Amino acid sequence: AIYAMANHAIETLKDSFDGDSLIDDLADKLANARSASEDQTLYHIGVGNNTTDMVIEILDQDKKPPVIPTGFGTYDKLMGGFPDNGLIILAATTSSGKSTMANQLAININKLGWDVCKVSLEMPYEQELQRFLSNITGIEHSKIHNKKLTPKEIKAIKKAYKDFVTKGKEEGRRLTIISPTEDLSLTQILMLIKPFNYKVIFIDYISLLKENGNVEQWKHLSEVAREAKRYTMKTGSLIVMLAQLDDDNKIRYSRAIKEHADVVWNWSVTDADRENEKFTVNQTKGRNQGLISFDVNGKFACMQLTDAGNMSMSDDDESDGEETSDISDLMG
Repeated sequence: AIYAMANHAIETLKDSFDGDSLIDDLADKLANARSASEDQTLYHIGVGNNTTDMVIEILDQDKKPPVIPTGFGTYDKLMGGFPDNGLIILAATTSSGKSTMANQLAININKLGWDVCKVSLEMPYEQELQRFLSNITGIEHSKIHNKKLTPKEIKAIKKAYKDFVTKGKEEGRRLTIISPTEDLSLTQILMLIKPFNYKVIFIDYISLLKENGNVEQWKHLSEVAREAKRYTMKTGSLIVMLAQLDDDNKIRYSRAIKEHADVVWNWSVTDADRENEKFTVNQTKGRNQGLISFDVNGKFACMQLTDAGNMSMSDDDESDGEETSDISDLMG
């Protein structure tokens, strides 16, 4: 594969020299080569059986389910949280707080012990940090952004920031914000952050990722979602991607994106919702979970979203009620 890449680079340079395009092309080929070279385990049931240990682990009732709590108590109590790995889609209409939701989830999950990376393709790092400071202090974002802070508020921000940093160091957890200054593909972003082994990665948002100009947008978005899903399967990480809802509350090219997602949340915040500081999030896809709706308190002025304590189920998974036998029977 490396030999073929070298030949490709030489032949490209003979025809023309476009350094950026060549680097992007080689980066994609390298990522594919790495993927193809990884060992793939075959799991056999019957002849050559090697699945017994996994089945025993699945049936171990004392082991905690592999989930990542969201920090929204009512949702976590019923669902446990997000799956331990996979693809999550957060979709909302314009100005309904997609980035605010991503920031809140990133902070919640990080404080609960996981390394988190948020890739902001929409806002520069300074604006992301302003929103972070507003969230952890409850001080209005506009006062931070417009430099209208009182001495007391400045002192409060410094203390909250120092406490967050100190706690993160003590607990060995990292919260990273990346605001690329140029267009990047998902492949390039994942190669950039892979050495840090983040458990949860937020991409804000999917439509702003660098496109492959040779394919239609629906196919590009499908390929991006599929690539994200494959990455989580190989690394055991969780990728959370933000998407735009249209006026009919549908994700553009939703079928292409949703088919690869494990969980999809969507919502729309109206003027009345902002005034009442409350809105409803709908889980429209929940692999191994179900379809639910839950309420969120939204203090958008200070970038804070919290659990409102209300939830409704629209689809329940039911067990068959049969008794389970001793798992030692599996050893045959």
